[in-house]
Amino acid sequence: SIDTSPAAPLKIGFIGQISRHKGVDLLMDAFARLRSPARALELRIYGGLPDEPYVRDLQRRASADPRMTLRGRFENARVGEVLADLDVLVVPSIWYENMPLSILESYATGTPVVTTRTGGMAEPIQHNENGLHFKLGDAADLAAQLQRLIDEPALLPRLKTGALASMPASIDQEMEQLLLLYESAIATKITA
Repeated sequence: SIDTSPAAPLKIGFIGQISRHKGVDLLMDAFARLRSPARALELRIYGGLPDEPYVRDLQRRASADPRMTLRGRFENARVGEVLADLDVLVVPSIWYENMPLSILESYATGTPVVTTRTGGMAEPIQHNENGLHFKLGDAADLAAQLQRLIDEPALLPRLKTGALASMPASIDQEMEQLLLLYESAIATKITA
């Protein structure tokens, strides 16, 4: 369990491809706006770091703010460990995504998600229950949502509880549900 006391740092994370359409720069812009006089803040960015101008710009920005770190890739087997060590995962994509796997992985560890209120990213997130929404491409709105995690002490524990309750079904559970649907359809056809 993560320490959510005001003395513990608030650990905000990103996991994924480090490219412009994933909105990592937007997340850095939002993070730079956060104010927390009593609680340390950390931004942990995980993903491959190809040698290209966009990534070099992110590295330059992170080196200017010791609260931000670009941590590179990690082994897939460690995803649960990495997510469990975050207070919140941000999915700041500036394009339409289907259902990012990182959202489901986050819920499996009880880690709330902050994402845009757009398409497949928004669907599994119930705003103020298991995560938060912000306007697509809007660093100020993302910062406002993240600032709430600092200013409203009861919010993060409530979101963590909601995230745990949103844990995705296992393959076996999904198969059971599918079989029940088939059995119901067969029973309806027989009695019709």
